[in-house]
Amino acid sequence: MVSIAVSFLIEENGQVLVVEESKPEILGKWDFPGGRIEQGETLEQAVERELKEEVGMKAESTQLIRVYEGIRDDGILGVRFQFRVKLKKGKQSEKLHEDISSNRYITRSELQELVDQHKVRAGLFHFTEICDYLKGYPEQVEIVELKDNRECPCGSNYKYKNCHFEPLLV
Repeated sequence: MVSIAVSFLIEENGQVLVVEESKPEILGKWDFPGGRIEQGETLEQAVERELKEEVGMKAESTQLIRVYEGIRDDGILGVRFQFRVKLKKGKQSEKLHEDISSNRYITRSELQELVDQHKVRAGLFHFTEICDYLKGYPEQVEIVELKDNRECPCGSNYKYKNCHFEPLLV
């Protein structure tokens, strides 16, 4: 079994777009927009749908920048395609998907603060993407294999356990 998802790196004026989750188990956590591909959907269709649901806009252009793969805690292979997205000019839709409370652009230092305050979604793929962004992406597309017992990718107070990054008690 394989679970395939997409996520988006959307930058504008030196800031990056993040979404605030509203699902009970991750309520109030911040993440890059994105989500799972639905059955019968192509990668391109998933990108279009997820952008509409979580950002409320359409893409002018997309560029694949990372592919993350790893075995989830339920034993399923997870694959996550991350795209750099340039949005079409226009007004954002008022209605976002019910799983999203809000979205906003923040600076790199504000994102680092969210990490330091344990306010980001700490799932295997989600957290690694955020830390990789904070460290800076390489120029070429990379495939990143995620494994158990890895160090925190951005050197913060997190420990990797059961396919999840958990804050260390200080």
